[in-house]
Amino acid sequence: MSEKFEMTNKVYREMFINHLTFQWGWNYERQQADGCLFTLTPVLKRLYKDAPLEERERAIKRHLEFFNTHATLAPLLFGLIAALEVNTPEAEKDSITSIKTGLMGPMAGIGDTLWQGTLQPIALAVGISIASGGNVIGALVF
Repeated sequence: MSEKFEMTNKVYREMFINHLTFQWGWNYERQQADGCLFTLTPVLKRLYKDAPLEERERAIKRHLEFFNTHATLAPLLFGLIAALEVNTPEAEKDSITSIKTGLMGPMAGIGDTLWQGTLQPIALAVGISIASGGNVIGALVF
């Protein structure tokens, strides 16, 4: 494994672009696992560039396990996972799966609460008040 790997703005931008397609690979068996792996690909391909094939396979399989969280807050988890991938010794990489599994549920709960319980009702109230005055923009606000 490359010892001098460092997260750069280019890697962060690639992760951001990849995250835009996060929900495209959703399936019933592993849900968002394909999107998780694709989002982390810029980190993994640089981190395991010179690593043996077995290590690369373990990294890919580690991120193809079941994953499901709120898509809007998922980048917070991906930043944490990327940092763990870079800074955790290879022998302790199983801890990444434990942390990812332990945080995806609470992040989903926070994201659902913020979006469906707070931001969406506020946007709806603002949109309705604008639309009730006869302005078409009210529908677009919501």
